[in-house]
Amino acid sequence: MTHACFQGQCQLSRQWQLLFYATIIYDINHNVITMEIDELRREVDRADNEIISLLSRRMDIVKAIAIIKKSNKAPIFDKKREIELLNRVKEEAKGKKLSEDFISKLYELILEHSRREQEK
Repeated sequence: MTHACFQGQCQLSRQWQLLFYATIIYDINHNVITMEIDELRREVDRADNEIISLLSRRMDIVKAIAIIKKSNKAPIFDKKREIELLNRVKEEAKGKKLSEDFISKLYELILEHSRREQEK
């Protein structure tokens, strides 16, 4: 293939080709990155669904415990149990490289909600 160049048009044409190829490469890379992020977000969504299912299961168990406590006139709040549970989950979190502060705050919310559910 022969090219006729007139007053630097070959150089300009080459620059446009490079720009065109760079644009294609960018688009491909951008699409690959977007696809990877989308797949990871789907995994996060699946993990969130599992967390919600496990929390629902936990609340069902908490309600069953409340029935037993009420029928035996036992107090709903058990400070010793909550301290043991918090210590256990913090230790478990360390093994999973999760922040102790994060787990403490999360479980304080879970325990607070559990007490409210048991008091109903």
